[in-house]
Amino acid sequence: MTPARGRGIEFDDEGRRKAGLPANFIEEVALARHSRGRPPVVYWMNPACELRMAHPGPLPQAALTLERDLQSLPVSWAKADDVVLVRSKPPLDLQRRWVGAGLELPQWEVLTDDQQIAASLLDRLIADIRPWAWDSEARQLLAPLIDNVGHPQSQANDTLIEPVAMQRRLELHRKDKWQRLTEQFCGPEHTPHVCTAIEELQHYVANHSHTPLIAKAPLGSAGRGALRIPRRQMSEPLTQPEQRWLTRTLQRQGSVVIGPWLPRVVDLSVLLKVGVDGQVDVRGVSRFFTDARGQYSATVLGPATVGLESKVRAFWHGGSDRQQSVLARLSTVAQQVGEELYEAGFCGLAGVDALIWRDETLRLLPLLEVNPRRTMGHVALDLQRNMAAGHSGLLLMLGRPALRALGVSSLNEGYQVLTERVGPLQTNSAGKLSKGVVALADPTQAQLSLPLWVVCQRAPALIEAMRPLNLPWSGAHPSPFEQL
Repeated sequence: MTPARGRGIEFDDEGRRKAGLPANFIEEVALARHSRGRPPVVYWMNPACELRMAHPGPLPQAALTLERDLQSLPVSWAKADDVVLVRSKPPLDLQRRWVGAGLELPQWEVLTDDQQIAASLLDRLIADIRPWAWDSEARQLLAPLIDNVGHPQSQANDTLIEPVAMQRRLELHRKDKWQRLTEQFCGPEHTPHVCTAIEELQHYVANHSHTPLIAKAPLGSAGRGALRIPRRQMSEPLTQPEQRWLTRTLQRQGSVVIGPWLPRVVDLSVLLKVGVDGQVDVRGVSRFFTDARGQYSATVLGPATVGLESKVRAFWHGGSDRQQSVLARLSTVAQQVGEELYEAGFCGLAGVDALIWRDETLRLLPLLEVNPRRTMGHVALDLQRNMAAGHSGLLLMLGRPALRALGVSSLNEGYQVLTERVGPLQTNSAGKLSKGVVALADPTQAQLSLPLWVVCQRAPALIEAMRPLNLPWSGAHPSPFEQL
């Protein structure tokens, strides 16, 4: 009998202690969850999906480590009846903290030693299968569950059965797929150029030597798979490292997307859901932070304008014309992107990255990238629903740059420092988190990245608690790269 089945309708802690059962086992039974009748949605966290799409074959060790670090992140959105596939169960003390913060505990199904789905799940009726994104590894791992899916409109059906559908999904992840819409909404002068030969790239760099450039691999995410090219003299050639990166990317992915590196002020993500009927639901706009390399570091929970200087807030709200607000303008773009995703056979969660940047005035670039999958903005939105109303928070991806800023050497030490700065865990009368830091993965095992849910009662307290991390609350500070 599994711990979930042995739990009973009402959990009898005292009776089990009197029977002499070990305390650790009693706690495991107390936390165990099993379906109450609703077929579960099965989640799988594979954040290295774009890298896997770009490079068939074994992943680099760093990517495998990242996937292990983030394996329990679906606790942010999964329900008690749902199933999350993991390589190892989160420790009981961490699960207890999740419950104390108001999160629902899903069922944890541990993969077998050969990284396959355990037999216990193979005979259960399933509502849907939802990896972070559909890549070759997710398709292979989750295929044994397809006959168990009871929903006829599950996104898994076509993706797992039809190789053509899988190929369509892969192409939606490519940055060069969205050139037409980018030009429509951003204009040709702010639409990156797609190059398919090194000579073409050399010519582009020479003609734009007066400005910093950003070159991106068609498949890449969270700021990875990108090369910053500083301004230079017109006759100055590409450096050998630049030449190698561009040549390698052309060989592996067939093209490189290159354009000006804009002096960004605010990074944004429009959150949408494409329904099985083609209905596009724009769920909101999240504000996120990136580091000097352009890699994701955090998303703001609560009012997105927290800490912004007054001119940026006024621009955000559109002044006296609400139709010119950032949300209104980005919703129009997201609607069009959602319709194109649906026409390509996609349904589910997606995100559209955008940014506010500064020329002589503040300007909006409404379409930077399209992510046809759940994004960290969606994760932040789910956490926000479990946060006390009127409070401020962050979904923070604690990494090595943050450790240097905090003066510690491990992610667990960084977690402890931030926990002390914010204070003990508190929830309101409705069970919503009102204060505290919650690790969404095992802080004692994480090696490269540790997702943290941070909540404070007021924005100034949050900004002060996070002060050592030097987050760009008032608007993105120029990176050293922009000064080159």
